Amino acid sequence: MKKLVSVIIPAYNDADYILDCINSIKKQDYSPLEVIVIDDGSTDCTSDIIKKNFKKVRVISQPNTGVSAARNVGIDEANGEYICFVDADDVISSNMISELVNSIETNQVDFAVCGIYMFNNKHGITKHLPITKKNKIIRGNDCIFNELYPFFDTYKVNAPYGRIYKRNFLSQNKIRFNEQLSFGEDSVFNINYYSVINSCVFKKNELYGYRRGSNYLTKRYSGEFQESKKLRFSAMSVVLREKGVSESFLNGQLIYICFSYFLEIPQKLKKIKLAVRLNLISQVVNDADVRKALKNYSGNLVIKIFAAILKTSNLRLIYFVAVVINYIRRKH
Repeated sequence: MKKLVSVIIPAYNDADYILDCINSIKKQDYSPLEVIVIDDGSTDCTSDIIKKNFKKVRVISQPNTGVSAARNVGIDEANGEYICFVDADDVISSNMISELVNSIETNQVDFAVCGIYMFNNKHGITKHLPITKKNKIIRGNDCIFNELYPFFDTYKVNAPYGRIYKRNFLSQNKIRFNEQLSFGEDSVFNINYYSVINSCVFKKNELYGYRRGSNYLTKRYSGEFQESKKLRFSAMSVVLREKGVSESFLNGQLIYICFSYFLEIPQKLKKIKLAVRLNLISQVVNDADVRKALKNYSGNLVIKIFAAILKTSNLRLIYFVAVVINYIRRKH
């Protein structure tokens, strides 16, 4: 008998997309499934649409407390041996759940992750994000973390969707989303999960569709480095230190995360005055932990180049480099 999969959907004002999302789940070639929607204080007709069109979908309504709290409620309410998260404005391929569950059971592993594709209503698929070039089975906790190095700021770590978790690992190890983090809570959640498993599969197939350009509660941006990046890094560092990761390595990761933040500024704050954007960069350049990291770090050539640029403290140079890198990425 096949094992029950609980699909957890946190939703907030997603009336425009919730039909597409749940329909894609209903088209799965895997059963049994239970679908749980946590309506996180929506002020539109999201819940009404679900109740009208999907009688077997469980809807749990709560005051708006954020996506982490919503997902945690879903975990607590789930009955399945497996758990899958889907954002309310996204869709999944009809074989995503069967592919991931089959990967777990055939290979007897603890976790399965697939690639994603980005899309929007106007242009269709706009970007492909495979997680690996070929299917990869990894055994041994240390080997898993070696696979995640050198960058923890990637899709392998920083998203809860496009993957299947085992509920017993979450329950036995009390792994939940950190409700104190406004950003990056999914990265911390995944690092905690990776730290207690001994095997996983990365699938090359792109089976999760991430909708770009919507206003969903998980697709947010904060201009504050402290809130959007540093708090997440601090929470992740606790687990990584327990894994024996050196301080110089962590410092290299912080430098990399600084630049990932810089790259977001030209992209997501286009309408903000340049002086304000430069001030945001200045906050990072003058951050005490960042200055300390620049004195003792390790990493590959990319991190060394980023560190050299960061050491100049030249705000316009850093901004220019971010603009150029974004331009190159768009062309490729």
